Amino acid sequence: MKKKSWFTVGQVHPRVFALAEFSHWEKVVSYLVVGKRHAILFDSGMGYADLLAMVATVTPLPVTVFLTHGHWDHIGSVHKFEEIYLFNHPFETDLLSSGFSSNTIEELVDPNLFDKPFTPRSFTAPGIRQYHKIHDGETVSFDTITVTCIHTPGHTPGSACYKVDPFDILVTGDTIYSGPLYANLPESNLQDYAMSVNKLARTVTSKMVLLPGHNAIHEKPSLVGKVAAGFCEILAGKPKTSDIKGRRCYGFGSFSVLTMGTAN
Repeated sequence: MKKKSWFTVGQVHPRVFALAEFSHWEKVVSYLVVGKRHAILFDSGMGYADLLAMVATVTPLPVTVFLTHGHWDHIGSVHKFEEIYLFNHPFETDLLSSGFSSNTIEELVDPNLFDKPFTPRSFTAPGIRQYHKIHDGETVSFDTITVTCIHTPGHTPGSACYKVDPFDILVTGDTIYSGPLYANLPESNLQDYAMSVNKLARTVTSKMVLLPGHNAIHEKPSLVGKVAAGFCEILAGKPKTSDIKGRRCYGFGSFSVLTMGTAN
C-alpha cells in the first residue's frame, strides 16, 4: 500500500482500490471499483481530506457512490459527488439529509485522535438531498459492473452490503470486519444483526473477497461464518468477556461484539 497524504491506497484487484484513512483510530476504508467507462465508490470516508481529488488520481471516469449506511465516517465526502445510492430506510436517509458538524460528533473529531494537525471547528460533513434510494435485492449495472444491494440491519437499521460482479467481491461496511463490531448503539439491534450476518453466510462463496469498512482492506470469506457463529453464541447466552465503558464485550479472536445486553 502507498501512503498519499491522508489516504493510504491499496490494490485489492487490478480494478479495485482501497482508499484507507489509517491516520484516525477508526481506520475507515472506502473502495473504488473501476470499470471500462464508469467507476463505483463504496462509501465516502470521513470528510477530513479531499476524497474526490484522491479518486481523480486513480481514474478520470465518472463516479457513482454507494453508501453502506449513514454514519458520519462513511458519508463525510459524499456531498462532493453527483450520483449517490443509499438504502431506503428513514434512519439512513435522515442522517444523509442532515449531515454532521463537529458539534454533533465532537468526541470523534478530537485532535488527539489524529496523527496530524486538525482543527475540529473546521470539520463538517454537509448533508445532501438529491440521491437514489435502493432496496434489498435491487441490482444496478454500469457497463461492466453490476452492484446488488443486500439489506443487513443490525449496526444500523438501514445498513447494506453490496455484492459486486464480475469481481466476486462483497462490500461489508460496518456489518463485518476484524475488530470490534458495534451492536451497542441506540440505533443497533442485536437480533437483526444476527439475522443479517446469517443472511450473508448464505450469500458468500469461497471465491469472494470481503471489503470491510474498517481496519483492513480485505478479508477472507470465512470471516462471515465466524461472525455468524459468534452472534449465535451471544444469543444462546455466551458469557461476556469483559465490560468496556458500560458495554458488554464478547471476544471471538479476530473480532469482538459490543452490546448493551445479551439481547435488544
